[in-house]
Amino acid sequence: MYAGRKVEEASIFDLFDRPFHPYTIGLMGAVPQGGASSQAGDRLADISGTVPPLWDLPKGCAFAPRCPGASARCLEERPPFQEKRPGHWAACWEHDNAA
Repeated sequence: MYAGRKVEEASIFDLFDRPFHPYTIGLMGAVPQGGASSQAGDRLADISGTVPPLWDLPKGCAFAPRCPGASARCLEERPPFQEKRPGHWAACWEHDNAA
């Protein structure tokens, strides 16, 4: 969920293997990896910007102002929550470019 709306839904395996929504991809980048190559002080990836207030959502996709792959359409039209492939749903106009 992002800004009070569902942005992606899939089985846990499908979601972790191939997320579609840029917010989900950003969250996956913020997960500590651990392991022998990790060092104290390693920085996690972050998602720039801030979540918009629910009383003042942007016209199009609520994530568009923070999305590195947002198009003009993303800023103007809210994407529908659609099945992008069997059992994997997302609300993103640019999902082909995000994954």
